Amino acid sequence: MLSPCWNWTGAVKQGTDRPTFGLRGKMVSPYRTLYQHYHGPLPEGKVVRHRCDNPLCCNPHHLEAGTHKENSHDMTMRNSRGRPLARLQMVVRHKEDGMTVAEIASVTGLHHLEVDRLLEFHEEDAGLYTIERTMFGPDEANRRRTERLRSEYAGLTKMGEFISMNSRGRDATAA
Repeated sequence: MLSPCWNWTGAVKQGTDRPTFGLRGKMVSPYRTLYQHYHGPLPEGKVVRHRCDNPLCCNPHHLEAGTHKENSHDMTMRNSRGRPLARLQMVVRHKEDGMTVAEIASVTGLHHLEVDRLLEFHEEDAGLYTIERTMFGPDEANRRRTERLRSEYAGLTKMGEFISMNSRGRDATAA
């Protein structure tokens, strides 16, 4: 059993729930900084994974190094994949880390059209989400954003089922 999370209460990157603070003239991640302080340098090509699946957590006992693919798999296995807001945050994090849509689709197991639409949703929704965070606080803003995402996912789910059905049909006729 994990010890309690140490939730970051400082600034978060606008339009995301990704914690950030200024250090020596640049914006850095508090959990990455704490990981390196407690565990040493982060190996090249590795990211900081949250064993608790809480992106605001800075408890060094919850942090470990891993690949993007391992991190995405962790989130999927911990049910982030079934939660629209967590899925959006996962895709946006990968995009901010410089990954392409194809790479994000590959490491998350999502269809590339779903990744595209999530990124479009984030871009379209970021301004409203920022205003709602200011007006109502992060919990209510997340609730409202989740409702908008659920509505968006109703259409995405139908599209995904259609693509999946047609892909299976093509695979069967190609064999």
